[in-house]
Amino acid sequence: MKKIETNQRNEDRWVPDALTAWVMSDNQKRIEGIIRKEGAKSAQVIAEKLAKDLKNPSVAGSTSGIDLVVEEIQVKGGNFKLREGASFVVRVKNRGEQALAKEVPVPLTIKMEGMGMRVDMESYTFKDGIAPGETISVVKNNNGPWTGNLGWTAENAGNYTMEISLDSKATITESNRGNNQFKQAITVNNTSTLSSYMVEKIFRAGATEWSGNQVVDHLRLITNPESMAMGVALKGAAGTWNTKKAAELLAENKAYFMDLAKVIRPQDVEMWERLANAWKLEIPSTASKGPIVRITMQTIKEAMKYSPATFSVPAGATVELIFENVDAMQHNWVLGAMGSQEKIGLAADKMITAADGAAKNYIPALPEVLAYTPLVESDGRVKVVFKAPTVPGDYPFLCTFPGHWRIMNGVMTVK
Repeated sequence: MKKIETNQRNEDRWVPDALTAWVMSDNQKRIEGIIRKEGAKSAQVIAEKLAKDLKNPSVAGSTSGIDLVVEEIQVKGGNFKLREGASFVVRVKNRGEQALAKEVPVPLTIKMEGMGMRVDMESYTFKDGIAPGETISVVKNNNGPWTGNLGWTAENAGNYTMEISLDSKATITESNRGNNQFKQAITVNNTSTLSSYMVEKIFRAGATEWSGNQVVDHLRLITNPESMAMGVALKGAAGTWNTKKAAELLAENKAYFMDLAKVIRPQDVEMWERLANAWKLEIPSTASKGPIVRITMQTIKEAMKYSPATFSVPAGATVELIFENVDAMQHNWVLGAMGSQEKIGLAADKMITAADGAAKNYIPALPEVLAYTPLVESDGRVKVVFKAPTVPGDYPFLCTFPGHWRIMNGVMTVK
């Protein structure tokens, strides 16, 4: 315990796991001790951000011919986090007065380098053409015959550089090839301590064996609900709870858990909701101005269908949709823009060969995807809250598990 208290660095890949195993080998004494100690601390405020941009070519103005330039990088969640994979999008603008024709790929090579490591990626999947002045999003990479979403995982905290080259082999005739390089400095912070990492591991392992009441009993050991310990504890329990196992919380434990949502940090609410959904607890309605529409969407057992298959909402309304999967297979619920069902479905089908397809819930990184749930196990239940579009019309929803969407789909009508 002295080593744990005096050394809170969490850069090593194996020592934290070894120390966690040691803590858990002593039944409850060490477990409760570290949870209590971490649960009494105040969370450190650590800024997470992309570092300042390096000097890059301007995207302003226009030129003759075709002139492609990287406009920006958009990282899901706003930044890269230590040892948590994050997808990103490369935004490419055509500054030229001539359109890039459809079926002509936009070739990108991407290099992530820093902390003694280097990762190379390439993409030539975007073939939809780029009109003059238009900015498009490149979301896919190529790995031999396979494609997947652009993404990266930082194994070590520190400073990195993302370098992107546009059309390095000069396959596109451009009026200006001097602006085809883009660099982005990236800072990855280590926002977890050794002890908080161990608390997450304790709850992750415990949730596979503990009852719902035992999980809550351990949460009660955390006296400061705004501590980092509470966040990682919820994350750990939500990550491994078997949705087929009933929580059966005592009334006082249910009340305690429901009240947690009011006092935990905003960034921890998502994990609280995930655990509440796993326990099939009714999540309080979101405070929102304007109309709120509540929908319960279920799968039909052994039929690959939704019930209801159609529903209507007012334009701009807040929609609280609970998705319950009573089928034996995994399913999700994905809402798309008008006329996008086939595009989303075909993109999801291609993710079956991607190494991270399942981890990404087979949800394509397309702008047409408006709202979604993750893949839900049999007898699982999740809640998604979103704003209905303001434009009236028929918006498709579908299951993006590869192959399901062709028969497992429906329509949300905005009036």
